[in-house]
Amino acid sequence: MSIEEPKKPNPDKFDLTNERYLEIKRKSEQIFNKTNIITYLPFAAAIISVIPIFQEVDEIAVGIFLVLIIFTITNGIIEYIDKKYTDFRLNRIKGYKNYSAYENALLSYKVEKHEYNKEQKILFEECEREKLRKERNLKRKQHQYWMSIDPYEFEKEIALLFEKQGYKAYVTKGSGDGGIDIKLDKLGERGIVQCKRFKNKVGPGPIRDLYGTMKAGKYKYGFIVCPSGFSDKAYEFSKGKSIKLIGLKRIMEIVNA
Repeated sequence: MSIEEPKKPNPDKFDLTNERYLEIKRKSEQIFNKTNIITYLPFAAAIISVIPIFQEVDEIAVGIFLVLIIFTITNGIIEYIDKKYTDFRLNRIKGYKNYSAYENALLSYKVEKHEYNKEQKILFEECEREKLRKERNLKRKQHQYWMSIDPYEFEKEIALLFEKQGYKAYVTKGSGDGGIDIKLDKLGERGIVQCKRFKNKVGPGPIRDLYGTMKAGKYKYGFIVCPSGFSDKAYEFSKGKSIKLIGLKRIMEIVNA
């Protein structure tokens, strides 16, 4: 479900003009950024408190421990006082409450805008993937597509078509596995695929080679895929054997299934 694009808050709704907003922002930042001597009081108080102890105790570790305890306690008290004093000074700025409410609204807007942009990016990427998928499916219906992609991409595409039919398909590119391009498995029965991209129809020779590889590897079935089709002699040799010849027409049938 798509979320609605958030609207950036307007300072007018907080009884602020842009000029007044910037002025209050500048004054509040000055208060937050101002270095005050009160900042150094915890450490100074801790040192002063343990001077008499240092004179009586030889143990440096004990002195350091006491300094840390006094520093922690004093720092907590000073932080509380400093916060109250800072809030007091901020609230003396005319319009600060409106400014603070507007700042909180801006912060919420930025968070919502970030989530909105993230969702829009996901939707855009999904649309682009769907667009590419449709474009590829259209190209797949053309003989030139199957002849123009590089050999490994061709084998991967054919493997995807077999997976679409319920096979487990493994492209064997680079394995040097006896001319086998794709290994198949379905219901425990193993098979092989050879991919050919001849400009002309495949003759009986490659069919004969595939059959020999099937026998040697004890594969149950085999496929030869070639978009350009097969000669009559190729079909004749494959008869009675567990070999199927897949041309462009069959490729299209699987693509559109």
